[in-house]
Amino acid sequence: MTFGNEIMHKIIQSKNTLTADFKESKVVFDAAACMPYILNSTASEIWGLLRSARTVRDITGFLRKQYAIGPGIAEKDARRIVRDLKEKGLICYEQEGRVKTQ
Repeated sequence: MTFGNEIMHKIIQSKNTLTADFKESKVVFDAAACMPYILNSTASEIWGLLRSARTVRDITGFLRKQYAIGPGIAEKDARRIVRDLKEKGLICYEQEGRVKTQ
């Protein structure tokens, strides 16, 4: 699956993660890789949304409302954050009722 075609695919937190909340950030621990990741405040908010399945379009809408930014910037930021979380193995994609990790 290529990233450019994923705007409508559902994204959700990977089951291998544990989260610790701090004032303006979160630490997400990938239990499978034994690796901690620190998320900034924006990524932390998106991480919270991903407790339930969302699309890049959903995240773009959230960023537009939350930060009063244009659609192009919001989509670019949403794609970047999703790509970063995916590269770290912290999220997976749902497709036809099944969770895809690739």
